Amino acid sequence: GIDRVVLGSDWPFVKWEPGPGGWGPGLISLRQEEKDRILWNLLNIFKFLGFLVALICFLFLTLPCMYAIVDIETTGGYASNNDITEICIVVHDGTRVVDRFESLVRPIAPIPYYIQRLTGISHAMVASAPPFEEIAPRIYNLLEGKVFIAHNVNFDYSFLKYHLSQAG
Repeated sequence: GIDRVVLGSDWPFVKWEPGPGGWGPGLISLRQEEKDRILWNLLNIFKFLGFLVALICFLFLTLPCMYAIVDIETTGGYASNNDITEICIVVHDGTRVVDRFESLVRPIAPIPYYIQRLTGISHAMVASAPPFEEIAPRIYNLLEGKVFIAHNVNFDYSFLKYHLSQAG
């Protein structure tokens, strides 16, 4: 009967052969130099991949990285139609806090009542606070070149990006 069938395969050394559980994949008998060449190529691939993984780990663990941890409160949900009423930025180097900034911000538009209830920030609290344009340079310097971290990152980032661009 049939004891070996070689079917099309991407690997030149795979065949289908009968086994205890029926037909299954097996290895075609290769000459020793072919086995050595395949093993050498696989070894080089694994060495290269191992080198890449080691390099990536080294870079991530040894390059200094600064984080800007941000929280803001606003007068509403869309950056182009609402203002920032409070901002806090903590700069962290991965080990310790290296800088901190927090401020109430005087909005241009009044704070809606439901936002006052949600955030606890009233008109009286922001009446003497600086406008965003006044603190924008400090905020920009704290964020520049840092990894931006926030609880609701898309929301906080969109507000800061929009209002920093408006401040120039």
